[in-house]
Amino acid sequence: MILLEDKTAEEILGSIKIPPQPEVLLKIYRELEKKEPSMDVFTDIIGSDVSISSAVLRIINSPFYGMRSEINSIHHAISLLGLIHIKEPFDDYPFSYGDGGRRFHTDATLLG
Repeated sequence: MILLEDKTAEEILGSIKIPPQPEVLLKIYRELEKKEPSMDVFTDIIGSDVSISSAVLRIINSPFYGMRSEINSIHHAISLLGLIHIKEPFDDYPFSYGDGGRRFHTDATLLG
C-alpha cells in the first residue's frame, strides 16, 4: 500500500476541476431573475452542485473577506455574502448547455 504525504494529497485534490452542472446554472439564473429571489431556494440550488458550492466557500473563506473562522455552510456563506455579491459571477453568464459551465468555473477559480 502506498501512503501519500498530506501535501501530495492536497496537490492531487487541488488539481481536480469539476464543472458546474448546466441544469443547476439554469435554476440559479431563473431564481435570480425573480422579483424577490428566495434565499432558502437559492441556498438549496447552490448546495446541489459541488463545483458551485466549493467556489462559494472558497470565495467567502478567501483573505479578501477576512473571516475569523472558516465558513463551512453554504447557507452561512450566502447569508454573509448576500444575493447581490453571490449574483456577480452569474451576471452576463451565457446560460447555454454547450458551455458546460466553463465560464463560471473559471470566474469562480479566479475569485476563490
